[in-house]
Amino acid sequence: MLKKGMILLTALLLCLAAMGAQAAVSYDQQTGTESFGEAEETAWNGTQDGSRGEENSNWELSLPLEAENLQEDVKAIFGADERMLVSDAERLRWPYRAVVALTTSFSNGKTYDGTTGFMIGPNYVLTCGHCIYHHDDGGWPTKVVVAPGRSGDSRPYGTTTSVWLSCMDEWYYDRDICCDLALIKTADPIGNTVGWLGYSCPEDYELEDYVRIIGYGGDTRMKVVRGYLSGTVNRDFNAILYGTQTDKELIRYKLDTLPGASGSPIIKAYDGQDGYVIGVNRGHDDSYNYAVRFTKHTVDFFRDYFGK
Repeated sequence: MLKKGMILLTALLLCLAAMGAQAAVSYDQQTGTESFGEAEETAWNGTQDGSRGEENSNWELSLPLEAENLQEDVKAIFGADERMLVSDAERLRWPYRAVVALTTSFSNGKTYDGTTGFMIGPNYVLTCGHCIYHHDDGGWPTKVVVAPGRSGDSRPYGTTTSVWLSCMDEWYYDRDICCDLALIKTADPIGNTVGWLGYSCPEDYELEDYVRIIGYGGDTRMKVVRGYLSGTVNRDFNAILYGTQTDKELIRYKLDTLPGASGSPIIKAYDGQDGYVIGVNRGHDDSYNYAVRFTKHTVDFFRDYFGK
């Protein structure tokens, strides 16, 4: 009887440990193999600094955006389009050059040009899960081309390609929009040149603060929009129905973006410094645009994931 109880207790502890760990799925493009595993959870202070790369710069902006022919049913633009075109000079400076354009090709012949990601290390790009693991296009892309600081045909730092991909477990299996994140490992350490962005888990009171969003959308020209967030919303329907606690949330705002801006960093300044990414723009509905909020749950995915 005692032995049976010990077995049940051990099984329960293993289940609890699995529930607490961050699971993810990865794909090695060099070998064509898929892996399933958990991130290694490590203690950290909630903030990770970035790097400016080979030279320092400031945040001076940008050019008025020319009017674009937007379809009337595009809900991601609220009123007048307030995005600004990032100037050619600014694209060569940090943090703009650490924002990358992605060109993803899938086995069904589809190619998506001009979605967004951003460097978080010398060889790593963070973006949305739906930009990388595309359920309707056969899953993992056959190729991802990464172009830092791109705008239109201008690729001032050239390009590199992906060698390894990963997405959150909840996106892979359930298309959970609160876990719509993916990680790209690049063939070249291009982040050593262009730098990378730091990140932080925002407190609730920070979710109505002033931010900037840098990315693409509607074409392949780099744009920036600045303004205030509108709080957060819980999109975990089990939590809504049963009142369970969760940290799976979306940041919401009425800052203008278009579909190609999926994967754009939501950058908030702290104490007058250059700022940290607090979420990743992922989509919209009739009322708001939304970003995946950085929490311990989401950050564990890309911070210490075993596949790196």
